[in-house]
This record gives sequence, C-alpha cells and structure tokens, in this order.
Amino acid sequence: MSRFVPPFPPHDPTDPKGFSYMTVVKRWPIILTGIINDIISRQEALRKDTNLTPEEQDAAIREGVDIVREISRIKAEMSRDREMPEIEQDDGPVVDEFNQQLKELGEKGTWFKAPWLYAELVDSYLFHQSPTVF
Repeated sequence: MSRFVPPFPPHDPTDPKGFSYMTVVKRWPIILTGIINDIISRQEALRKDTNLTPEEQDAAIREGVDIVREISRIKAEMSRDREMPEIEQDDGPVVDEFNQQLKELGEKGTWFKAPWLYAELVDSYLFHQSPTVF
C-alpha cells in the first residue's frame, strides 16, 4: 500500500515562529510534568493508605519512582532534541508502521526535527510507551 504524500511540506517544529515549535517547547513538557506530579501525589497517598501492607506500599512507591525516572528521561531527551526511540513491539497494531516511519525520517527522527504531524503523534507514542513503563 503506497503512502499518501501531501502536496505541501510538513510543519517544521524547528521554526520558533510556528505553532508546532510551541508544542515541542511548552506543551509536551507541561504534559510530562503533570504526569510526574500526579505520580508523586499518588505516592504520598500510598504512604498514608492503611489498607496496604508496608511491603505493598514499598513496591508501589518503587514502581512510581521507576515511572518518574523514565518520564524524566524522555523529557530530558526531548529538550535535547535526541532521536525518538522505537516503540517496543507489544503486538500493538501500529508499532511496526510507526517504527518504519521513524526509520524513514532518518536524521529528522528527533523530537524537534520530525514533521509536526508525525511528532504530534508523540502523545499517542508516549501513551503507547506507558504500558512498557508502567
């Protein structure tokens, strides 16, 4: 099946005057920071949860720490315009297609250089990665 090729160039998130730049610079970091803050809040609630054994509390808190560490890593990679990593295969219906398109981007397969519409899928990408993080 051939891929649709639009008759115009994609939005470029490297243009500071373009709307896609704000997505990369502000929107995504705000979303990730919100997730981190939510996990930290939940960890505080876990510490007070009397329905859990101390072992269950410790395990849940350690899991939260691991999740925060991974999201912080992604956030740092975004801010440094690192390559977007491939999605781990989990039998999801679009994983192979996503990874193939990422390879085809070549040196433009970074958080700031990927075409905006492709990079906007980062929301889906991040949430798709969530099961491997959680």
